[in-house]
Amino acid sequence: MHTRIGTLMLSDPSFTVELEKADARQEWYAVTLTPTLDPATGKVATLVSEHDISLLKFSEALLREEQTKNETLLYSMLPEDVVAKLRQGRRVRGKHHRNVCVLFADVCDFTVMSANSPPQKVCDLLDNLFSIFDTISQYFGVVKLDTIGDCYMLGAGLDDGEDIDKATSEVIDMAFAMIQGAAMVLCPHDKSRVRIRVGVHRGPLISGVV
Repeated sequence: MHTRIGTLMLSDPSFTVELEKADARQEWYAVTLTPTLDPATGKVATLVSEHDISLLKFSEALLREEQTKNETLLYSMLPEDVVAKLRQGRRVRGKHHRNVCVLFADVCDFTVMSANSPPQKVCDLLDNLFSIFDTISQYFGVVKLDTIGDCYMLGAGLDDGEDIDKATSEVIDMAFAMIQGAAMVLCPHDKSRVRIRVGVHRGPLISGVV
């Protein structure tokens, strides 16, 4: 038993019909209407032809899902303007910034913790920790630049004309928020709260994608 979901536009000689079967599986059919002459009656009739395009539709949906995942990953790693250039196939050249504010943070005693914890536990800790930092960075409007091991790097004031004093204040506020956020995560080897070191620097910078 089929239930028709799509709307048939009979004025259009070709259209697509979506059918949902009783077991909730969806099927797609491309339908074409071709005017023809009925040899038996001599009258104009309509020849209806259809072919199953469900596999094509399913493949397109999977492709869109993967594209969304890739874009989400890119936006989590790179600034929006850089992602836009990469999607357009443009080369991202090094750009000079006269005055920006950069923050570096790493986990205290990370080497000791790593040596006394299973690798999967260390990966889980960094994932939880950096997810917290990502959320905080969105609130303060700063740009995540990179992660290197247990080091987390972000910047502010990268946009031309941005108030560097305001950007610096936001980075410092975020540093305190990161320290508080890190304390929500426990070290896997001794269940102590994670402590981080944070450093902030302001000055000229060259940014680019290598």
